[in-house]
Amino acid sequence: MPGGDYNSLTVDAGASVAANSGIYIGASGGVNSIITVNGNLTATAGFGVVIHAGSVAIGDTGVLNVSGTEGVLLSGMPRNGDEKYNNLFSVTGNGRFSADCSNYNIKVGAINADGFPKDSEGNTDPRAVINLSADYWPENCEPRVNGTAIDL
Repeated sequence: MPGGDYNSLTVDAGASVAANSGIYIGASGGVNSIITVNGNLTATAGFGVVIHAGSVAIGDTGVLNVSGTEGVLLSGMPRNGDEKYNNLFSVTGNGRFSADCSNYNIKVGAINADGFPKDSEGNTDPRAVINLSADYWPENCEPRVNGTAIDL
């Protein structure tokens, strides 16, 4: 679904969708687009990015499974002004996310890392970008700032 700005893709509760060649949604660089998963979405790609969007939200009944070389690449929501990188990837309630990707599972790219949210000490706060509850994080797994990207 490349093309228009403000595109959205929603997988409703009870629906199951398989995207065997990945998903690219949104305008240039995938910005200002959202994928909402309340059902079951399985996305795979033989090469390159599996999902490229502005943001991904997995709801209480949602399940997102991703596999391939490069997982979920998020480019932000410039329409949100100063908060364009806040909560770009979220899982709420009983929602689930699993990924088996060789280069990265989730990556948030920016032209300039200054746009990322900051903590109280003024440092980039990757957990404000990839918003998962504390019990969701596997042991020894942290999002990290990598130049103009945040990787998981």
